Parts: sequence; C-alpha cells; structure tokens
Amino acid sequence: MKNQFVFLDSNILIAAKNDAYPFDVFPSFWEFMTNAILSEELIILDVVENEILAGNDELTAWLKELSPNVMPINDQKIVDAYTELTNYVSSIYSPAAIDNWFGSMKIADPWLIAAAVAYDGLIVTSETDKKPNAKSLKIPNIASHFSVPCIKTIQMMRELNVKF
Repeated sequence: MKNQFVFLDSNILIAAKNDAYPFDVFPSFWEFMTNAILSEELIILDVVENEILAGNDELTAWLKELSPNVMPINDQKIVDAYTELTNYVSSIYSPAAIDNWFGSMKIADPWLIAAAVAYDGLIVTSETDKKPNAKSLKIPNIASHFSVPCIKTIQMMRELNVKF
C-alpha cells in the first residue's frame, strides 16, 4: 500500500464519526487521519470533499479546518477512466440503476473507481460487494471488474501499521 494512491470514500469518514471512532472518544484516530490526508498518504477527491462539506456537523467542521489538497475529478486520466467505467456499467445494469449512479456529477462512487483505475490505486470504503444484477451499484462490485482493490478502515490501518 505504500506509494500507492489510496482513495477515501466519504462513508469511511462518516461511519468513523458516527460509530467506530467518534471524535470525543478516539482523538488519536482523527489525528492519524489528519496527518495521513495532509501528507497525501490518503487521497480525497473533490467530490468526496463536497459530500462531506454538504453536512453541518463535527465532520464537516473537521474537514473545513483541515482544508486538504483534494484531487480534482476533471483530471484527464480520471475522465478517460470514467468514460470506460460508464461504458462497462451501461452494458450490464438497468437504465434506472445507471441513472441513479451517474445521474449527478455529485455522486462520488463512480469517480472514486475512475480515479483508482487511472492511478492504479485502491479504495477505502465500507460498502460491500453486490451481484452484478443488483438494483443498486456498489463500489466493490464495479471496482473488481477493473481490478481495483477495496478495503475497509481496519485493513487500511493494518497495512499502514497504525497503532493507537
């Protein structure tokens, strides 16, 4: 994982704040996340940042204060991978599922996969795998087609040798 692009899904941060690592109980987790994001060991896409900043809570305040460098989705390599991703998804999913997933430029999931494809990275997400004919598209299912690994928060911390 070292020297590999590691892209964070917003659900990782939301779940950490809400359940696994609340700010008041696990400040060391948030210190780790702050340092890893600022050092760009963990990458936040601009659409992921926008999902978090749309909120109005402690996580929103943390990210605003952090003010990280974010990777823009208008990067040509990411746009090219997004086109490839769109073609694949369009070939196997229903129009309703496609409209739901690609219907808004604000939905980060397909952009996360495109960025990981473009930069040979991996995605940290709490989403679980679904079958290809599922009504809703999930990151791990689509990412697997493109050989993009998806890991959970604990695996990320183990691979980064994080100890609290």
